[in-house]
Amino acid sequence: MQLDSFTNFCYYVAIVTINNLSMDKKQLRIDEKPITWLRSSDVRKMLSISDSTLQTMRINKTLPAYKLGSTWFYREDEIFESLLAGRNIIQA
Repeated sequence: MQLDSFTNFCYYVAIVTINNLSMDKKQLRIDEKPITWLRSSDVRKMLSISDSTLQTMRINKTLPAYKLGSTWFYREDEIFESLLAGRNIIQA
């Protein structure tokens, strides 16, 4: 499955980075919350948007996206951050 390959790739990058930095794993602070990766269909359902709207948001870089092969993936935390960053704040 492509998601497993992508997850393995992310772990590989993390391990290579740790080794290149010559850091002890105990010294490296890793966020304990695992990263949740979503496919385009998951994001469309979550935001109640069409495929073309998601594509536009991806092209405009409104939502960060990562492509593995022909499949687009999105980090759930980055989606929330992007939406919060673009919100209008009403001041009283």
